[in-house]
Amino acid sequence: MNFCSVEWTTTSADEHLDSTGLSVLVELSYDDNGLRKSNFRTRVTHPMDWLQGEADSALKDTAAKPLDDRVALSIWSALGEVRISPAVQGTYGFMHAWTSKLKISSMYFSGDFSWHGELPPEWSAFDPVVRLLKAVGSDQ
Repeated sequence: MNFCSVEWTTTSADEHLDSTGLSVLVELSYDDNGLRKSNFRTRVTHPMDWLQGEADSALKDTAAKPLDDRVALSIWSALGEVRISPAVQGTYGFMHAWTSKLKISSMYFSGDFSWHGELPPEWSAFDPVVRLLKAVGSDQ
């Protein structure tokens, strides 16, 4: 059995103490026959979470909930379609009040992406994945 996790997190800048963001972690188990099990975890993020040490561990401490099979397959399919250039050529949203992070891990491989404001055009292939994760978190 193989395992893939996809985590999307938004956080506002430290000066926006009254704003909250969202973190969504989707865990997918699969084998040669396809997707076997999927669940998700969500938590609210706060601007100063980084002061508490490793804030990401708080997400893993929340209870896992089963993820609808259709949503899990949509996320799985969207990940399979992603083709990006890892290098961002321009400067986008560097003064924006919101930071987003996307972490993708699959067995021995992983990738972390972060941006301010909107996704840079070079990473627009992640947009379907981010929209699906946002929808999973918003339904809670």
